[in-house]
This record gives sequence, C-alpha cells and structure tokens, in this order.
Amino acid sequence: MSTQKPARQRYGEVHESEALRVPEEKAEQLVDALNTDLAATYVLYHQIKKHHWLVEGAEFLGIHEYLGEVAADLEAGADALAERAQALGGVPLSG
Repeated sequence: MSTQKPARQRYGEVHESEALRVPEEKAEQLVDALNTDLAATYVLYHQIKKHHWLVEGAEFLGIHEYLGEVAADLEAGADALAERAQALGGVPLSG
C-alpha cells in the first residue's frame, strides 16, 4: 500500500538560509526573479531543441551541432538558476 508523504517545502515558500544570511523578504524577491528567469530559460531551451531536431539543408550538420551546443549551455544555465533559488531557501520550478 502506498503512503503519501507531506511536501518538505511548498513552491513559493522561502525558508531562511543560515549560510547566506539573506533577509527572508529579500530572498523571496530573489527566488521569484530567479524562477522567472528559469522559466524563460526552459522555454528558450525547448525552442532551440526543436530547431536542432528540424534543421534541414546543405548546412544541416553545422547548424545542428551549433544548436545542440546552445541547448546544452541553456541547460547548464537553468541548472545554475535552480541551484541559486534553492540556496536562497526557495523551491525552483521544474521544467
């Protein structure tokens, strides 16, 4: 039988970070801004991946590889944004 466990922390809640010592009100603002940027990064990542898969023509390989690199860079950037939101005591959105 499956048992449901309560959430450790709900999205939108910010717990005070002992390590960073950022006031809770400021941390909430920062986490909100980071999550806005994270959402935009996920959207751009998926747009780039779509074009990476759909590119055609004589320049296919060069463009395909370039867009793959751009997508990888965006994925790394999204990871950094999510880790910063978590470090501030927030919950990063998932993509």
